[in-house]
Amino acid sequence: MKNLLTITAVIAFIFIFIGLMPVHGEAEVYDSVLRLHVLANSDTDEDQALKLKVRDSILSASAPIMEGCETREEAIAALTSAIPTLTSAASETIQHEGFDYPVRIELCEEDYPTKSYESFCFPSGEYLSLRVLIGDAAGQLEAIRQVQENQPDLVVLDVMMPEMDGLTACSKIREFSNVPII
Repeated sequence: MKNLLTITAVIAFIFIFIGLMPVHGEAEVYDSVLRLHVLANSDTDEDQALKLKVRDSILSASAPIMEGCETREEAIAALTSAIPTLTSAASETIQHEGFDYPVRIELCEEDYPTKSYESFCFPSGEYLSLRVLIGDAAGQLEAIRQVQENQPDLVVLDVMMPEMDGLTACSKIREFSNVPII
């Protein structure tokens, strides 16, 4: 019951926060948003499902940590000191799901593509990011490694991939290959 209440409170907080977000391209968003980026061990269905469970545990564990933070500096200080707590929450979830992946959490600036939701849009740019790296944190980076190692005749990308947009993946592939990309 307590977990349900916590999750409900986090969801309510997110919806309230979302309602205050700018609609398109306003520069202030970069300094007022903390983005959560969870990288799965791989692109397998099991690892992607685990990633979502870890995301949920991080959101639940971070809600009381972020409560009362009114400035970016306060949020950075609160999260920096809570990284061990958040790492434990993620590790417990991973173990509970039957995996033994290590997990690493870092607070850093990270480039993101434009991300649109139903009622708001995060413009592309550099955001403060809480990165949660599960296991090898390969996810879609593994696909780029596979292109590099196997040198296929053709690569098909989707612009709206979950971890990395197709344009970014295309740019990364172009750093080492001229393979045709659709």
